[in-house]
Amino acid sequence: MHITGPRQYSDLQSFPSEWGNNVSSLRVGPCAFVEAYDQKGLTGKMVCFGPNQDVPDLAEIEFENKIGSMKIISVIKIFDGLGAVDKLDTDVSKQPAQRKLMGQKGHRGRT
Repeated sequence: MHITGPRQYSDLQSFPSEWGNNVSSLRVGPCAFVEAYDQKGLTGKMVCFGPNQDVPDLAEIEFENKIGSMKIISVIKIFDGLGAVDKLDTDVSKQPAQRKLMGQKGHRGRT
């Protein structure tokens, strides 16, 4: 079965007809992260899978036939958010260095 995202599936026990109880393998697309939960409502034990990850046997991680809900997250959305944080961190980190220079003896600042 092919599932698309980004999207949250809060009850795979009824999508379509107890689908989550029949999942024994998983393949994630190149632009997604998947958070799989063993309970419905995005609760319980969670396992995260990354882009292009292929898990042919979920039994190896004790998650076979136990997916109650899942969240598919777009890689693009994650990296867009990181860009904003990086810019903020860069701008903020310059300020303490400038203050330190201003306080050094012999520094010629504006008067």
